Amino acid sequence: MAKSMLKRRTPNVYRHFVNSVEEAVELALRFKQEGQYDWFRGQVQAKWKPSSSMERAIDRGEKHEFLMQRLMRFLGWAKTVPSLSYLTDPVNRDQAFAILQHYGFPTAYIDFTTEPGIAGFFASDCKEAPPAGTHSAIFCLDTADIRRFYDENMPPSNSDDSEQLQIDLVSVNVDNLWRLQAQAGHFVFANHNWYDFYDLDRIEFPWTGYPSFPPRNQIYPEHRSGLEQLLDNYFEEERRYLHHENFQRDQRERAASGQPVFKQIIVGWNEFNDTVFVSPPENLPSWGAEFLKPWLEMPAESFHEVLGSRQTVTLRNAVNAPLPSTQLAYGISAAMRHDPSLRRRAVQWELLGLPDAVNRERLEALIREAWNGMRRLPYTNDDIAAACGTLLELCGQPGCQSSDGGVIRNAFTAWCADAMEVEFGAKGDSGTRGFCSAERLRQAISSAWVEKLPPEMAAIQPNDAFRLSQIPYRMFDFPAFSKLFGRELIPSQLARGLSLVHFNPARLDVLGLP
Repeated sequence: MAKSMLKRRTPNVYRHFVNSVEEAVELALRFKQEGQYDWFRGQVQAKWKPSSSMERAIDRGEKHEFLMQRLMRFLGWAKTVPSLSYLTDPVNRDQAFAILQHYGFPTAYIDFTTEPGIAGFFASDCKEAPPAGTHSAIFCLDTADIRRFYDENMPPSNSDDSEQLQIDLVSVNVDNLWRLQAQAGHFVFANHNWYDFYDLDRIEFPWTGYPSFPPRNQIYPEHRSGLEQLLDNYFEEERRYLHHENFQRDQRERAASGQPVFKQIIVGWNEFNDTVFVSPPENLPSWGAEFLKPWLEMPAESFHEVLGSRQTVTLRNAVNAPLPSTQLAYGISAAMRHDPSLRRRAVQWELLGLPDAVNRERLEALIREAWNGMRRLPYTNDDIAAACGTLLELCGQPGCQSSDGGVIRNAFTAWCADAMEVEFGAKGDSGTRGFCSAERLRQAISSAWVEKLPPEMAAIQPNDAFRLSQIPYRMFDFPAFSKLFGRELIPSQLARGLSLVHFNPARLDVLGLP
């Protein structure tokens, strides 16, 4: 077999022992400066082999066929997203798997970094403290040496089994994948147990917790790029899909064994009631490809270039002072006017003088999400500022996050007297929900759509309209709808603490009643 022909790297393998993660990082830095190693990998358990997440998944019993189905679903989804469709080209395999690796999908790629401090963080990073006496490690790799080792010891190309062995050192940039950029990430890709033939040098030390630097939010950025927000939505939707599949399989097994099964009622999206319209509604010009192009583009942003900006907005509590939400919206709008380049940066908004009922930490986190979700899209400055003002108002309504539908409804009607709940998403996903003014939603309905109705229905209200049609691009004037979406539906999604949040109205396929 070809694998038996690959010699093992046994001579000159070094294991260094130090007293702490800080000493390990300092030693790795010295080695890097001296040119001994250029890639590093941190592991909480020094005794574990640097295997890939794919190997570990297969060892846990996950089926290769199941993982391939997940991969094909991801690529099928990526094909529908203009800024990600390039991932379906095999030449961009490394970019696709870099994304999947950073979102927990099992791959044959193994994480490394060029920064010893980051390796030190991962050598300490765990959900629960490991058993006493655990030794952690920073693995050290000289990429030139491993290339030379494989070049010299790889089975000859005329070997029958030579194609079984493959190893690549992957350095790839994925536009807007800030996690990869923050972690200075690189990968070893292999289709065999390469570490059984090439023993990695390492620095071992007793686990004692995290180093004082870098902080977690520098490794896992609190700011998320537009790409990462899209990916978060995709993987949340996949989680729901897999949960539904598991539920269905469980029900089939229960039925086969004679146990009672639970009925699950799924209501599908209806396109439109063609028995009511004088003629079928057509796609509206305001949703045309030319008009939506700016909404579907995703400019590349480097994490290290956009991060680091802070802006402070101070509110006052004085007689006759404007409402806190008005002051906040003004402050954010004024900051954008003062610095027109602000929207090109991932700003951390610091809010002072907030009402006592508002949790500052939560509001700042929600505004960070809204800012990063909206600033790259063609929303106006006033739309973004208004969304932030709405978030402040909603954060003063504690019922917004309740699991009780009645409590949620009361909280949102306290914010907006005619608030109505709507559900929206793309075809094939289970959607998400938000609240907005029923009257402002009615005003966004296109006159061209209304003209398709009988004359006696010209004054139709949104609740009744959604019983006839749930296709936003045939129903709403896009400029009016996008303004409403940004100012009300985005902040209402965020205030509810939903795990799936849509920021871009141009990506919606369906909109209707929950």
